[in-house]
Amino acid sequence: LIYPSKSITFPSEDVSFTMSTNDLSMIMKTSSVLRATDVSIIGDEDGKLIVQVGDKKNNTANSYSAIVGETDKQFTANLKVENLKVLPGEYVVTLSSKKISRFKSTLTDLTYYIAVEQDSSFA
Repeated sequence: LIYPSKSITFPSEDVSFTMSTNDLSMIMKTSSVLRATDVSIIGDEDGKLIVQVGDKKNNTANSYSAIVGETDKQFTANLKVENLKVLPGEYVVTLSSKKISRFKSTLTDLTYYIAVEQDSSFA
């Protein structure tokens, strides 16, 4: 973990949703069982907000996906499981097309900034 020496100014907020404690727990448990390296947050053309856990580089590897909400945007935000070192809880997740995400706890004054991978896309 790295602590910033100065205040972070979050760029544009392109997508925002609430990730429940259960959704976060599912991501962590599933990534461990599948030995997955990647988490993708996807806004599809049907308006579904999907979290997918798997290995982007291996199409034949097992993966798991769950619908966690709705969105009016189409995008794919890829994160590395190893970067998701957050305390259990409910978070408001904000994604920026500038390749950064913010996980802000709904219960405490806790905020994580996590890199979004370069192969992510925002329409």
